[in-house]
Amino acid sequence: MVEMKNPARHDSPWDEFVHCAREYVHTGRLDDEEVNYKLRIGEALAVAREAVLAGEEDWADALKNSFSSKGVNFNVLHWRVINAFNTWCADYPNESLRAMQVIWSPADEPLSDRIRSFCSQLPRDAVKRGAGVRANLMSALLMGLDAKQYPPFRVRTFHRAYEL
Repeated sequence: MVEMKNPARHDSPWDEFVHCAREYVHTGRLDDEEVNYKLRIGEALAVAREAVLAGEEDWADALKNSFSSKGVNFNVLHWRVINAFNTWCADYPNESLRAMQVIWSPADEPLSDRIRSFCSQLPRDAVKRGAGVRANLMSALLMGLDAKQYPPFRVRTFHRAYEL
């Protein structure tokens, strides 16, 4: 028989973090508060992905709309990052389309190579500076491939979880 620890007593900060995470999962709120809306974001980005891959004239509008779909809480990117990225797409439609086609292309090339290629095509001033901003943008765009496989990533959130 496995001995159960007293849930009020934790041996380490990690144990406390895991305990709190388990408690949250057991409330049944996880899907409604943290998963379902991200899956809807992934669906909206998948629509934009189809427009990008088809080279449709309004691909940039489809992408912009996916960042602000009605009924979707798009909090995986800061609004300034979204605005700067949308501006780059509008100001440099050919370059940004090529970059988007690279990241969202079918998996003929390893994802790591596609990410490197996208980042090399994304000018430094196309997104606001800050810790992990490019990684955050990349993770949001990858949700257009599969939001379950590629969840959004935020450096500050990761660091906060690590601190806890």
